[in-house]
Amino acid sequence: MPKHPSSSSKTRQDPMANYLAQGLAAHQRGQVEEAARLYAFILGKNPAHAGALHFSGVIKLQDGDVEAGIELIGRAIRIQPDPTMRCNLANGLIKLRRYPEALEQLQLSVAQDPRNAATHTNLGLVLANLQRPAEAILAHQKALALQPDFPEALNNLGNAQRALRQYEEALASYDRALRLNPRHIAALNNRGLALAALQRLDEAIASYDAALALRADYPEALNNKGTTLKEKNDFAAAQACYDKALALRPDYIEALYNRANALGAANQQTEALNAYRSLLTRQPGHADAHWNATLTELLLGHFAAGWAGYHWRWKMPLAEAPRHTDRPAWSGAETLQGRSILLWAEQGLGDTIQFCRLALVLVERGAHVWLEVQAPLASLLQRSLGPQVKVFARGEAVPTTDFHCPLLDLPGALRIDLAGIPAPKKYLHADAALGADWRNKLGQAQRKIGIVCSGNPNLANDRRRSIPLHNFGVLETDNTRLFLLQKECRPADLEWMTKQSNILNLGEQLRDFEDTAAIIEQLDLVISVDTSVAHLAGALGKPVWILLPYVPDWRWLCERTDNPWYPSARLFRQSRPGDWSEVLAQLRQALTH
Repeated sequence: MPKHPSSSSKTRQDPMANYLAQGLAAHQRGQVEEAARLYAFILGKNPAHAGALHFSGVIKLQDGDVEAGIELIGRAIRIQPDPTMRCNLANGLIKLRRYPEALEQLQLSVAQDPRNAATHTNLGLVLANLQRPAEAILAHQKALALQPDFPEALNNLGNAQRALRQYEEALASYDRALRLNPRHIAALNNRGLALAALQRLDEAIASYDAALALRADYPEALNNKGTTLKEKNDFAAAQACYDKALALRPDYIEALYNRANALGAANQQTEALNAYRSLLTRQPGHADAHWNATLTELLLGHFAAGWAGYHWRWKMPLAEAPRHTDRPAWSGAETLQGRSILLWAEQGLGDTIQFCRLALVLVERGAHVWLEVQAPLASLLQRSLGPQVKVFARGEAVPTTDFHCPLLDLPGALRIDLAGIPAPKKYLHADAALGADWRNKLGQAQRKIGIVCSGNPNLANDRRRSIPLHNFGVLETDNTRLFLLQKECRPADLEWMTKQSNILNLGEQLRDFEDTAAIIEQLDLVISVDTSVAHLAGALGKPVWILLPYVPDWRWLCERTDNPWYPSARLFRQSRPGDWSEVLAQLRQALTH
């Protein structure tokens, strides 16, 4: 985006040409008041002078009076449609986040002057803000084809690549920009973001520090450095960065949000909750802050407040749209006696296992209950919940019912509090015949233990909850047989089992949760990180030891070693972020007893 005006208006046979040239010269020297006086003089003589209108509008944009600038430049374009005028009008529209209008002006400017590199990269900026990063990349590449030594276009290209998670490519773009201009502080800051996404955290911090060495009052770099320090579990240093950023910009919502997140990551949950609430007084519609505050309330056992805010999950960026909204939603107030209701799973397999028990609560209220679940769970849940709950897999024909309710809305609708959790010792049941088959396959051992060491690697928090399998090798003894109960296994874990372990990997033999449940019924104990198998073992009433990261998922609550949802569960918690050594030592000690 141009910082200074450049002549683009036709001056031939223009009686005001000399005055306009003087104004432009003053404008380019930074003598803005003199330039504004000359432009005003021209407009006093000729209110329809396109050049004077245009550059008067540029001054308004530079002074922060964006609306007035847009109005003046718009008038100039109606008189003399010029590509540079359109670019400057787009700049004003971008400042107001009126991206569709800016896109239209830039496309027209490109059509008039297709060889202007700055216009192409500005077009890319707008496309990126319209969530069209692939097209943005093409626009920036066109700018660079026209002007290869264009650091701003390279920085913008890196940002678009980062939006598509092309982190290595983004890093290369930032490095090219910095070779052209080593003092490009935005590229240094953005380079830190790419490095952080690649988990090269120390290099990311060095890149932020390089930007801050050039500009100490750079709140974005301070905020990003704080977030990277949080990833390194250096919570005090992270808070110091956020505090510096907020001292520079007290209304910096992103820093306020990240500061609250860092408090939560440090397991200062009450302080985190207060920080989210403080942010929401400034920006009441901040969906991420509402959602994190909700999860914090639940983690602290404040179920009434947590259920009340749980609807914010639908406002999250990656949330799928609610289904089955062609029928009334059940709020908990409407009678269900003799009425039908469709419950439907809308999160992970573990959530479905945990909350399917509530279908039986609705049966007790006289409801005819249909339950839509993930296909791998359908057979197990149908047999376990009995004929009074009609279970079907997602994708099958949807029955007509009086009401619908997402499964995770049921606790709030039923007003479940910490003391009133329906927690039967066992509410799922494995198939007996399948269990007998697995009993023969598993063979004889004095003690049989199932192991789950890792979950879905695509989940954001997976690296904090999963544990390399070799850590469980100490559990192998002459009288104990270990069985791996997960369908997917990391390559490093498979290699370790092949070379150094007698753990029996059952993953390839697991067709669905019927098999997993039947195996669990034959075991003495399940030891699992926080995955759906932990929920399954608890729902089957099998002793299950669950290994939890420093900040666990909300359903495991804080500090306690038991869990009100699963009476057979015992919880082992990290006392330091990322450190499983103490948990594993406790685990070994517990097994010896």
